[in-house]
Amino acid sequence: MGAMVAAPVAQERKVSAEAYALYLWRDTDDVTLIPPGTGPSPLTTEDDLSQDWDAGVGAEVIIDISNMEAIGASFMYVRHDAEFATNDVSEGLSSNWSFTAGPGTFVPDSSFTAATAALGDYETSLIGGEVSYFYRITPRVTLLIGPRVAVLDEDINLFSVDEGDFDPLSPGEPDGQIQIDIDNYLAGIQVGVEGRAQLLENLRITGSAKGGVYANYVEKDFHYENEASNVFDFDESEWDVAGIVQGDLELALEVAEGVELFVGGTAMYLLGVATGPGNVPEANTASEFTDLDNDDNVLYVGGRAGLRVSF
Repeated sequence: MGAMVAAPVAQERKVSAEAYALYLWRDTDDVTLIPPGTGPSPLTTEDDLSQDWDAGVGAEVIIDISNMEAIGASFMYVRHDAEFATNDVSEGLSSNWSFTAGPGTFVPDSSFTAATAALGDYETSLIGGEVSYFYRITPRVTLLIGPRVAVLDEDINLFSVDEGDFDPLSPGEPDGQIQIDIDNYLAGIQVGVEGRAQLLENLRITGSAKGGVYANYVEKDFHYENEASNVFDFDESEWDVAGIVQGDLELALEVAEGVELFVGGTAMYLLGVATGPGNVPEANTASEFTDLDNDDNVLYVGGRAGLRVSF
């Protein structure tokens, strides 16, 4: 999925296979997780989760079917984990904080407004694959088209504790908690173009761009509880339209006949997806707790390095 697509190679080599490691930074739309209250409490945003760089893997196989055509299949996976623990985040929070009470008939309580700390953890993963048909229109330019699928999984937990002397390594039982699990299932067709140039006899630079429109089936599971024994569980699902746009740049060095080492950069932008932070309630209303928000955007950008073998 994140692999640099390779143009059909010389006719004497029918197959190329590669494996690579990814190191990607992940960014999403700005979201306020905990609004500031009437007291000295700070604003807590998604940035406080520090979900930045993490590693992933990928692989691709391309088979020539003629001098001008090839078919290929690729796969990629990356996972990001983050957490935060902050003393006195909730000190002075006003009663309009979204966690103070549940929707509808829930009775307000001090689960969050009287807590001494707020904790959170946020886990995401992206797994995907694609099958492509390549057509070389010139020795340096190749077009591609084919189906692409991806699954974006989002899990976020936010909870408060009232522990007096707060120890982030041993927080005890949460006094109030919100758990959100979201899965985006994307499937669609993408088109793209690749250009390459031979810098030296054994050194090549390649750049590609591709994008598509995807059907996105989104599932959301939401759980809320507080110290007043109010518990609320909700699940929702719906179909929508999303997009994926990706660009890659690669430098490949042939170290032996049919063997290349490569390094490069990758940028991938997911549009119109649902994220965990984007579905944290921002107000104490039933719609905020039950609505499924799937208009967020996610950016992955970073580098990759790997080995390619042609035979």
